Amino acid sequence: MNLRRSVCRVTVVAAVIALALGPVGFGVQLAAATTAMRTTEANITRVTTHLMEQSQLSHRAFDDAMASAVMDRYIDSLDPSRSLFVQSDIDEFAQYRPTLATSMRDDGDTRAAHAIFARYLERLENRTAYVTNALRTSVFEFSGHDVYVFDREKAPRPRDLQEARAIWLQRARADYLQEKLAERRPEQIVKTLVHRQAQELRTMQGLHGSEVLEIYLNALAHVYDPHSDYLGREEMESFSIAMKLSLSGIGATLENVDGVCTIRELTSSMSRRATRRRSTSRTCRSRASSSKSADRRGRP
Repeated sequence: MNLRRSVCRVTVVAAVIALALGPVGFGVQLAAATTAMRTTEANITRVTTHLMEQSQLSHRAFDDAMASAVMDRYIDSLDPSRSLFVQSDIDEFAQYRPTLATSMRDDGDTRAAHAIFARYLERLENRTAYVTNALRTSVFEFSGHDVYVFDREKAPRPRDLQEARAIWLQRARADYLQEKLAERRPEQIVKTLVHRQAQELRTMQGLHGSEVLEIYLNALAHVYDPHSDYLGREEMESFSIAMKLSLSGIGATLENVDGVCTIRELTSSMSRRATRRRSTSRTCRSRASSSKSADRRGRP
């Protein structure tokens, strides 16, 4: 009896220690994985920067002017409509410019890229919340004279959030009008536009660090040559498939419809396989039917 109690005490103590050390062990593993990821990211950034310096025809050094141009291109790639980042954000990002060239070239430092992307997600959340609330609580009338500029590539950035919200609202009104002209009911329009806003936010929040790095280094490549691209692992795989003209998959053409993956059509090879299966199936049924008829005729 005493032996059983001792064994139980030991088991309970071991369980308590395991529970206590479990999160610690997981935290250590997570920290190690994060460190390894940062090291890999730094190596990729450093090698890519040196390659762009040495392999391009211009052989232009990656100096402060080039690094500043990379930051501008990266910001524009995240916010091409110049409606998310406000001027105070751009002023805050300026702190990275003096040391950006050295930190990228020598250390592979990408803290600026991730800081800017984090602010981008924050502004995207601001826009999603504001537009969603406006769609659900406002009545959009088009009896006045409204003007909305679709192409804001050269437009100045909003000075503050209030000015940004005005741009977001006009964009929402333009999208609403487009759906209205397609003769959709108001409740359908609101549902579609709210879903579209939420889906865009989820998509960008779901990007991994490697995908953020791909956007950043793609901006670097475009600064040196607008016809050069940086391809991450997944993009490289897609490029290889296109070059080899070989693809193993379900044989269907997919498209994104308001954030939902939809099968648009089956490819010709898939259709031919389906046709052959149906033909084979009909042949088998025909042979089976003929065999049954022959059996019946052969019976006394």
